[in-house]
Amino acid sequence: SDSTPQPPVSVMGPPKRKNRSEAWKHFTPVSDNSKSAKCSYCGKLIKYSGGTSAMRAHLLRCKKNPNNVVNTPPHGSGTSSMETTVNSSPPVP
Repeated sequence: SDSTPQPPVSVMGPPKRKNRSEAWKHFTPVSDNSKSAKCSYCGKLIKYSGGTSAMRAHLLRCKKNPNNVVNTPPHGSGTSSMETTVNSSPPVP
């Protein structure tokens, strides 16, 4: 029985995919196999096991996210959200 020696087969899993979501620019992965990531702004841990949707939703709600600047005028600024109707016909004498 002549058998030629075979090189050892390395058992490797599938190649890791690169994190492509924009959400990863604002989170740091936690290395405890919990599939969680830490928000760079408030430090909250968000699970990403089903994808990055929860991370993106958190970014919209995160009060410490500098990109969440709400442009609402202060109360009493004189601006109104109601539209005014302008009558273009001259008044009838």
